Amino acid sequence: MSKPRIWLLFLLTFAAGLLAGAAGMRAYQRNNVRQFMHSDWERQHEYFLHRLNREINLTPEQQTQVRAILGRMRDEFAKLRQSTQPESRRILKENRQRIEKVLTPEQAAQFGRFMDRWTSARTRRSEGGAPREEHSSHRRHGPEGAKHPAPPPAAPAPSTTTSAPPPAASAP
Repeated sequence: MSKPRIWLLFLLTFAAGLLAGAAGMRAYQRNNVRQFMHSDWERQHEYFLHRLNREINLTPEQQTQVRAILGRMRDEFAKLRQSTQPESRRILKENRQRIEKVLTPEQAAQFGRFMDRWTSARTRRSEGGAPREEHSSHRRHGPEGAKHPAPPPAAPAPSTTTSAPPPAASAP
């Protein structure tokens, strides 16, 4: 086998490995990281406590106290979500209706189906599961494969013309 063919084979093997690694990492992140981020509070708190302990070396008594604090925080957030849920639902409903008013009847029907899928995915995530992604071409390009327009560019920051550079922030 000639040297150029050996190099070509080597480069193709390297590229295939690189692509396989990237695909594997993406699959791992999609399935494990997202699932963890939407998993139950207890699991997140234990992970937080584990990392905190690794960083600052908590005593067993401190670990018990921090675990209790995290439990109280979970309960406080649950009460907060419960108390604000009716108002949140009202805001979501009103804004959904506002969006529907600017759509054509066909778009409004598509929007309704879209929102049903969106709500279903959010429900699955809140129950601890990762959302089921739809076909990749649908995710990236819409149902007909047409690319969505790029978002508008951000407004440029106002330019300031000064003769001296801004003062450096001093650390306390």
